[in-house]
Amino acid sequence: MPFTSHDTDGLVSTLAGSSEPGEIDGPVASARFTTPMGVVFDTFGNAFVNDLLGHRIRKIGPDGIVSTLAGSEAGFRDGWGTNALFDHPFGLAIDSNNNLYPTFRSSGT
Repeated sequence: MPFTSHDTDGLVSTLAGSSEPGEIDGPVASARFTTPMGVVFDTFGNAFVNDLLGHRIRKIGPDGIVSTLAGSEAGFRDGWGTNALFDHPFGLAIDSNNNLYPTFRSSGT
């Protein structure tokens, strides 16, 4: 599923992804998302997207590359990068120091 955005005039644009769902990293035109839900931006121009049914948090860099920041499959496990397991990342917040805070539908956070 593509990750889309719209401006104040209602113009919808695809930021990344294709019409086919999946968990593929790479250039924005060929990257795939399963269920992109929310987005936050850091001060470096990176976009962070929670992929609800992909159980991942994805990063879209200003260079146009999509990568998996964290998560890989459904579960509950602390860890770095794809060693962390999430169950339905639902929302994201970012603070002024670029700390990312995810919330989850199924873990009670």
